Amino acid sequence: MTIFAGVGPVGVACAAAMSRSPSPRSAGILFAILPLAGAIGLGFRGQPVIGLVGGLALAAVLTTLFWLADRRR
Repeated sequence: MTIFAGVGPVGVACAAAMSRSPSPRSAGILFAILPLAGAIGLGFRGQPVIGLVGGLALAAVLTTLFWLADRRR
């Protein structure tokens, strides 16, 4: 089966040609690292839950900033 640009088999959607704009940056790793780092860091001081919540909040802020920067590019 041959697929041409934008034309595919019946019932199959084909992706449009890729644009030349830069690919967006992925900031999802922040949601994995920062809460763990916060929980471990403040866990030594007896406050792991506060570290976890603080890490999540920081990850949300940084991810939003990454998203805003990618929108401008």
